Amino acid sequence: MRPIWLTLALLPALSGCELVIPSYHVGLGATEVDGGAKIDAPVGAADSSIDTSAGGEDAQGEGDTAGPAQDCISACASNLALDDVNVYWTDSNTRTVMKRALGGGASTTLASGGKSVLDIAVDATSIYWTDPVGQTVLKVSIAGGPVTTLATDQRVPTSIAVDGTSVYWTNANPANGSAAVAKVSLAGGDVTAVAAGTASNNPSGIALDADTVYWTDVYAQTLSSVPKAGGTPTTFSTGDTTPTGIAVDETSVYWTDPMARAVMKMPIGGGAMTTLANQVDAQGATGIALDSTTVYWANDSYALGAVMKVSKAGGTPAPVASAVVSADAVAVSDAGAFWTNLGGAEVQQGSK
Repeated sequence: MRPIWLTLALLPALSGCELVIPSYHVGLGATEVDGGAKIDAPVGAADSSIDTSAGGEDAQGEGDTAGPAQDCISACASNLALDDVNVYWTDSNTRTVMKRALGGGASTTLASGGKSVLDIAVDATSIYWTDPVGQTVLKVSIAGGPVTTLATDQRVPTSIAVDGTSVYWTNANPANGSAAVAKVSLAGGDVTAVAAGTASNNPSGIALDADTVYWTDVYAQTLSSVPKAGGTPTTFSTGDTTPTGIAVDETSVYWTDPMARAVMKMPIGGGAMTTLANQVDAQGATGIALDSTTVYWANDSYALGAVMKVSKAGGTPAPVASAVVSADAVAVSDAGAFWTNLGGAEVQQGSK
């Protein structure tokens, strides 16, 4: 996702987004990739519109496109998450949490009425999201129903992640009384500081493995980690220009640096950094996602926006969707690749 200062600055501008947006014809044929997905989907010509009002049906035309194309799902999308059945997203215009089946169909409103919506995470039963304006962390059942407030009085809660027992988030203004990284039980209860407010200037992206929380700090230009139980944070990368998105697998940490135009990798235990992509291939790189073999990222650039991929082992980056104005968040699964396009204020889905 974007650095929080830029995301929040854009919220007023995004509030004027149209809710009827261009649609692109989609081919939903899939090629299996163990543990994840890949796509090859250059942008096609607009052929119809999708009604993205609550419960609106996806009215997709059948116009010709140049090659595989994309399905525009929602207007004013901020961030997104996937499970095996649905894609979920936050809509900054309507301040709603939405879902739609991976295979298509009507969009459903799961939650509304908050002061803002930003990042989103999902587990087997619930959707979790941050409200930076309301300074809260919330959840709702994936089937819908009452919204539960898990945390209040947080200082600009931004990125969010979930494991089998807890919800974790970063606070973008921790110096004013909140933890830099905090957690709460999935059932609610007392908020626990995982990393103290003095541990980070402006924490942004967050990622988890079995034992550890990892986060980026745009202002401090660092990547840090701390045990999930809390403790003394470890700064394992310094001098990055604007580390933003972060992801982790069993062996390595991966991150984006939009100002440096780079996608980076480092062993979890420390060691040499590897540049997986740079310059035009990582123009404005923000959101990042992984499958078992590949790193995917979104290039947030008006002129060179794209969704890109490269092997975890390195190699030549390749576009999976080009001409995506201001691509931001990205997620992958066996169902395909999904990303937000703030230039068109949409969630887009690419066939594999």
